[in-house]
Amino acid sequence: MGVSFVIGGPKIFPFASNVRGLFGLVSSTNSGATVGAPKDGVVRMMKDRRISFNKWVVFAPDGSEVSTSGTKCDGLPEAVDYAWKNGYSLHVIGGQITNTGKSGPEVINCTQTLNLPPFQHTSINIESVTLNFGPGIGANPGLVFDSAMMLDFKMSGQVVYFGTGRAVYFHPISPVPYDKVTGIVDSNIEFMAIAVVPEGGKPTGATAVAFDVSSAPIQRVKLHFQEVNGGDNGILVFSPPIPTGFIMNEIYANTHQQKNAGVSIGHVPTTFIYGNRWFINAQPNPSGNAAGLVSYGQNDVIFINVQAGEAGGKAILDGIKLESSAAKNHIFIGRMDATNPVNDQSLAKNNIISK
Repeated sequence: MGVSFVIGGPKIFPFASNVRGLFGLVSSTNSGATVGAPKDGVVRMMKDRRISFNKWVVFAPDGSEVSTSGTKCDGLPEAVDYAWKNGYSLHVIGGQITNTGKSGPEVINCTQTLNLPPFQHTSINIESVTLNFGPGIGANPGLVFDSAMMLDFKMSGQVVYFGTGRAVYFHPISPVPYDKVTGIVDSNIEFMAIAVVPEGGKPTGATAVAFDVSSAPIQRVKLHFQEVNGGDNGILVFSPPIPTGFIMNEIYANTHQQKNAGVSIGHVPTTFIYGNRWFINAQPNPSGNAAGLVSYGQNDVIFINVQAGEAGGKAILDGIKLESSAAKNHIFIGRMDATNPVNDQSLAKNNIISK
């Protein structure tokens, strides 16, 4: 996947014309612009075409500009906070790479973690944007989800993470505002691409996507990760120490170039990860004996392909590794490029494998 950052672009129509196409009416003065928005309950963030290609601006639903003074993430934390505090949806508008190749992706650069507060009954659409967490992020996570209920989150473009922690981190700890429930439930969350840099299976200590249910559950959530690129682990569900659980979710994931595992369902024995449906295409890097799938879970239905194409045809050691607490899973295998298609270390020995 492409992770180069060329900021800027060719000359385009003036800002007023550009926004008029989105909102209908714009009034402009020397001191700024007011967008005559339809007051549809959506906070909008976009590039400011009036002065520079490099400044992001945020507009409230009434067209007034939201202050982003002192921002650590090009105005996105302020846009998120304004939407959350006022009960609005959020639309971040990026742009395509031009057909001449002279303009790169629209980039939001973050120098610290971006925390999403506990949203309920809303939508967040981050469209055609690279959300970039540079090397200064260190071991801190990139994008963090707190609790959510009836959240529709979509991000096209990519999250790029240069740190050694967790690029996208689901960790519900606070209650949602109306139902006062802590957890991530009844929501739809989609990512186009998540990349951990350096790529290519090199050790970073990082995990691309991590689920932490140590404080509250994640259940009845549809999760879609179109590309998960690099890191020690692609997707990791931490085993909860108490009966919270990662339960009854539906997960779509295409992972590649991981050093340890494309998908890890649990990290130690547990009985609190169960009843999920997984759709996995895994291309792990065999240099570190990575597996396509590692599971400690129970009663999951898993559809999986494990392919060694990115390793120059070299076979992966373990396609699927079933750990001690794995039980009553039903696993459907399509393609399997592994020396050991299924390494069954489970105690129950009652997992069903269909080929």
